[in-house]
Amino acid sequence: MNILCFHVPSGDPEKARRYWRMYQLMAASLLKVHANARFILVTHDEAVVPRGLCIDKFIRIGADVAPQYQFHLLRTYGWLAYVSSRLFDDDTISVDTDILFQRDPSAAFDGSFDLGLTYECIQKTHWAGQGKINSGVMFMRPEHPDRMKRFFTEFYETLLSMKDQPDERFLIGGQHPTLKEWGGDEIALMALFGEGELASPDQEPKTLLRNGLRVRTFPSRPWNCQIRCKSGGTLTMPYLEDVVARHFNGKRKKLIEDYAKRHLGMYFDEDPSLPLGGRLVDQGALSSRL
Repeated sequence: MNILCFHVPSGDPEKARRYWRMYQLMAASLLKVHANARFILVTHDEAVVPRGLCIDKFIRIGADVAPQYQFHLLRTYGWLAYVSSRLFDDDTISVDTDILFQRDPSAAFDGSFDLGLTYECIQKTHWAGQGKINSGVMFMRPEHPDRMKRFFTEFYETLLSMKDQPDERFLIGGQHPTLKEWGGDEIALMALFGEGELASPDQEPKTLLRNGLRVRTFPSRPWNCQIRCKSGGTLTMPYLEDVVARHFNGKRKKLIEDYAKRHLGMYFDEDPSLPLGGRLVDQGALSSRL
């Protein structure tokens, strides 16, 4: 099984350190439940990646294709580059790095499909049942690479056509980011399928056929679970035993290290001299690949 991840250099050393710590926690959590995964990172040609990370292969992309900070443009092009490459040789999960795995995700591939999409958290009631997809977890199968390449070519071209539009759902630094920077892959995906085509009351799985490509939807719980709650005004992420992938997107990112320590027994033994600012420790058995 392949795990596909994405990285855009931030130019901020502290932000980069937090990113790579999340990456290493994500990889460690997966290896606890699926020991034979291969990790593939999509990043820029000139990106500096610390040594010692659990990365088996790279896909390097020129900054002219997806300039610095345009993460969602890079990710969409990265999907196309990946399905067009020889690396696309096994069942694949495309994941954000702010995810912790609690169960083996390979069970998702039991069904018959080419591309699997996961719904946005149903807690966001204005999106519940409306087909809003969260691109943080995506399942890809290699049986029909030509169909996948055609789909992701159309996907990338759709985002290119709308990349400079503002995404009014978000405010970053007091401004609405453009779709090439944030939210664009999900908006382009919705536009590609058409309004309502992905909609499913209560996120019941559905299967669609698009130009011969079999597309299946998965509920956010257990496959891409972002459920959170507030206790005394404090944001928390409760432990849910049935969850496969726990997603700490947005403001939840600050909770990921505490959650990993409390519920998965993994933490960083702090050491400022190390590239990640510490050494990853597992109270169980840390994979020899880390």
